[in-house]
Amino acid sequence: MHIGERLKVIRLARGLTQEDVSEIINVDKGIISRAERSSNVGSLLLRKLCITYNVSPSYVLELEDNQFDLEAKWTRLINLAENNNLSYNDVFIIVKNFIRTNKEIKSESVKAPS
Repeated sequence: MHIGERLKVIRLARGLTQEDVSEIINVDKGIISRAERSSNVGSLLLRKLCITYNVSPSYVLELEDNQFDLEAKWTRLINLAENNNLSYNDVFIIVKNFIRTNKEIKSESVKAPS
């Protein structure tokens, strides 16, 4: 999913129309429409949309997990496990290690200078 599609999904999940958003951030509705069809959104517009939707740019850029595709990810994980004859314990260990590694990466990125 490219950034524009993701912005649209987030907007719809918030129950907002393109017109609502354009009024909130004081831009033409066409700008919102073009952004949602594009894979390239300017940083100022992205910042305004993130503030409006109460999400981080990392979330919009898919650098963070989100509730919209979490179910699909779990389904893929289960299918992958079944197709590779992995036990539930094997999957548990893999997920546990992934979560630990992910936490370590996030804590390191918080420590990194901006």
